[in-house]
Amino acid sequence: PKANILIIGPTGCGKTYTSETASQLVGVSFVHEDITKFSEVGYVGQNASDILVDLLLVSGGNPHVAQMGIVYLDEIDKIATEIIAYKDVSGKGVQKGLLHMVDGTENTVHIGKERISLSTKHVLFIAGGAFENLDDIVKKRMAGQGLKGHWQDYLITDDLVAFGMERQLMGRFPVKVVYDQLTKQDLKDILIKSEGSALLSYINDFKAWGIDLVFTNSALAEIARRAEKEGTGARGLINIIHRVLLEDMYRLPGSYTGEFVVNQNYVEERLG
Repeated sequence: PKANILIIGPTGCGKTYTSETASQLVGVSFVHEDITKFSEVGYVGQNASDILVDLLLVSGGNPHVAQMGIVYLDEIDKIATEIIAYKDVSGKGVQKGLLHMVDGTENTVHIGKERISLSTKHVLFIAGGAFENLDDIVKKRMAGQGLKGHWQDYLITDDLVAFGMERQLMGRFPVKVVYDQLTKQDLKDILIKSEGSALLSYINDFKAWGIDLVFTNSALAEIARRAEKEGTGARGLINIIHRVLLEDMYRLPGSYTGEFVVNQNYVEERLG
């Protein structure tokens, strides 16, 4: 039987990426849903079923394919009741709407005039969020119970309820995983080794213009250091490299060929 997964971790640590990669490895449909948009709209139940419409669409309209898919519910922590109780629809209402869907029930999905029956019994739901300050809640409880160690090892549903999540909803996510902030070395490895690395993308772009773009080890270390400092994780790397190379992308093609070396000083000059 499938066990839904809750991923807790800071922004840019790879929560969505690992979920999408898992869907590719297994060969099933994948849908990424930003849960914050559901809190803005009046009729919660309808919006929960919108997720299933999206799943059907990426499955080519085939309910048999959709029923085996993976749905990633992003920013799940943003519907904690304390945080958005002031909005038209309380976080509690949104969570109740999700509960029905995550439960593994039969759903009727409307696409145009067509009504399609879709069961979520075998759909894997992965929910992710930063859950800022959740560690404080766990540590406080640990101190009261005389527990010692890493807070991640002691996380229980009660802590998530104290954060503002519905107990019933959290109970539908039996597997709880905590991701750490990416270190400088992790960020540097992503630059060099990741298939989707922004660095490799720029190197290929410059190569098309006859320019051999080379980053020194110290330049890569500096970019990783800046990304760590900005706290935006892996997605911060793209922004930083773009800022470093922005001028050169327009200046060099057509006027320069051969090796172009970017060192630490160059990175520092460009970023200020």
